[in-house]
Amino acid sequence: MTAGQSIVVTDVSGTVITGKVIAVSPDSLQLRIRSSTPITLTERQVNHITAERSDPLWNGMLIGFASGAAPVALLGLGSSASAGEVGQAALGYGAIGLITGLLVDIFNKESVTLYVHQPTRAPARVQMSVVPLRRGAALQLRASF
Repeated sequence: MTAGQSIVVTDVSGTVITGKVIAVSPDSLQLRIRSSTPITLTERQVNHITAERSDPLWNGMLIGFASGAAPVALLGLGSSASAGEVGQAALGYGAIGLITGLLVDIFNKESVTLYVHQPTRAPARVQMSVVPLRRGAALQLRASF
């Protein structure tokens, strides 16, 4: 996590907090929620942290343009059309690919888990007791893991 990054924190009670990272230390996280004063959450208070990851818009537009224009330009080289006609067709299909790539990048966002609090496990316990019976006694063992 870096300062200024938008994250979503779910605390141990299930409350969802969305904010921007101010500072991170090994045992706490400081967030700014909207324009309010910063809050500090300790490691024990945090259940998990996610962030939305998105692709930069320029690379989708570039890939879209290339995938639209390149095939038309290559096919146009082998056709009887003039270079101007092939160029116009390649630009047209490139523009369609550019818009498609832009839309894919705008809507292609993914939630990435940055932190999950590991539950603490109680140590295994074995309890032994003697239970009296009418005749004699019984040894009772109880184990919890």
